[in-house]
Amino acid sequence: MNATTPLRQYKGRTAPTARPKAKVGFTAGSLIELAALGLALLVPAVALGQERTVLDFGPDPSATARYDSNGGYSRGDQAPARSPYENYQTEPTSRTAPQPTPKPQPATADRLSYRYDDPKVVRFATGTGWTRLVNLYVESSQLIDARHREPNSYADRVAMALANLSEAVGNESFRQAHRMTADAGRVQSFRSRLAGMNARSVRDRPDALEVMRQTASLAQSELGLSADAVAAEFLFGAVESLDKFSGFLPSDTRTGYGVDATVIPAQYAAEQTAGALDTSVVGLGVELKEHERGVVIVKPLAGGPAANAGLQRGDVITKVDGQDLAGKGLNGAADLIVGREGTAVQLRVMRGERFGTFNLRRARVELKTVSVVQLMTAPDGSKVGYLKLDRFAATSQTELDAALWQLYQGGMKSLVMDLRGNPGGLLDQAISISDTFLPSGTIVSTRGRLAEDNMSATAKQTRTWKVPMAVIVDEGSASASEIFAAAIQDNRRGVIVGRNSYGKGTVQTHFPVRTVAGDLKLTTAMFYSPNDRQMADQGVAPDVRVSEDREILPLDRDADVVAAIKAATSQTAATMAQAPGSVR
Repeated sequence: MNATTPLRQYKGRTAPTARPKAKVGFTAGSLIELAALGLALLVPAVALGQERTVLDFGPDPSATARYDSNGGYSRGDQAPARSPYENYQTEPTSRTAPQPTPKPQPATADRLSYRYDDPKVVRFATGTGWTRLVNLYVESSQLIDARHREPNSYADRVAMALANLSEAVGNESFRQAHRMTADAGRVQSFRSRLAGMNARSVRDRPDALEVMRQTASLAQSELGLSADAVAAEFLFGAVESLDKFSGFLPSDTRTGYGVDATVIPAQYAAEQTAGALDTSVVGLGVELKEHERGVVIVKPLAGGPAANAGLQRGDVITKVDGQDLAGKGLNGAADLIVGREGTAVQLRVMRGERFGTFNLRRARVELKTVSVVQLMTAPDGSKVGYLKLDRFAATSQTELDAALWQLYQGGMKSLVMDLRGNPGGLLDQAISISDTFLPSGTIVSTRGRLAEDNMSATAKQTRTWKVPMAVIVDEGSASASEIFAAAIQDNRRGVIVGRNSYGKGTVQTHFPVRTVAGDLKLTTAMFYSPNDRQMADQGVAPDVRVSEDREILPLDRDADVVAAIKAATSQTAATMAQAPGSVR
């Protein structure tokens, strides 16, 4: 590719190469991430092996079949006379349905139910022990004091813990997790005595620990509730009192389970990270959401054994190893589905009105962040490259480079980057990918409490893609997605299409703790666009606004994509590509 190419200013480089990771914003022993909002519900630990798959969707319930690499059936050397899936309509696109903008903060009752419906959290809260939980509270408190952007008082942390406990003792999920049997009278008595505790008098960590001990003693005498349950809620309460994005993330301590499987509903995903930073997972390779009969497959992960074996979008998993999933929720279902690499699992799957049994083997699945790469045709006949970037993970830059070259070799003249539902991810990847398209200018700046949290990243690459482009965002585009979109918009490099982004605007740092297996995730900085716009609670407003359409349509009929193609092939986008402008 020569220097006269209108797409990329390369001199002699003919193939994509991996670029080094930016070190901007990283601190020793921690991991900075900007993940905010996952609209598809990800169980990142499920992959189908090549075990025998028994299907009774069709007229022959004992038939043994498998999918070949082209998605068709093969049975030995003969194709089945009739596809058992012929009455099942598949979605023509991998895009998940748009979701409503999440609420800023879930109610305490909802937060507690979500927490204690997660078997991993229950194992942590009931199996860690009082001494280690107290030590973890001390370690976490020290980290909050030293590293949170705006650490609050111990009085605020204790007040949140007491409020959590008052609500928790009447919460069915909490009661089941801790095998609590106290009746309504004893619960009311406990709540009354809890209300008499003066959290406002707490001045420091020793005071907070003393209130924790007094509360644990009261809970044991009044309710028969273990001290561990109180200590765990003091920890969760302390972190939750900071902001809605900080949190404690326990690891799965079961031996040999590899990467954790975390399922996070949309209303909570802004507060936690659902595998957004992982590059591989162990399991069946599917994205799931809750269904009245169990869990429904949103998408088999690209290239994973699930897709190869024939599970499809819309299939409902109703049983795992004979256990009914109805009413178990996402975390309960995920806990049954995941397991050690190489182990077998049996799924009962509903497709329409038919049922099938799948005997599968868990395996490691590579997670791709560029999920769709496609050439489309604009109304003027030119070829438009379309890329769907699901998150900003360690492999994203390498995947993007390869995808751009693929599209260029196919004749791409303009580009649409789809960031709808992208929750964010790694800060260095957001900077690096922005630098792929910006010949100069500021990308992002962060400001925190400590000098190490303050930085300003600028475009440094001497060879950048000059293709005219449009970027699609929506209410599910958050954090790193907003950094990229704002950098493109403020530097007048491309056109932003869609709806207002989420407006997260904060940087979280993951601090591995010493006391137990897990991470303390703390908000350590705010980030700002090139023209100094604060992203928190504001987000990126599109240049071309498109009304939300909840119907899942093929890309060539998707209103956002149609508008983005029009924008990417416009004279405005062409001018921006040739001469990116000053910050606006």
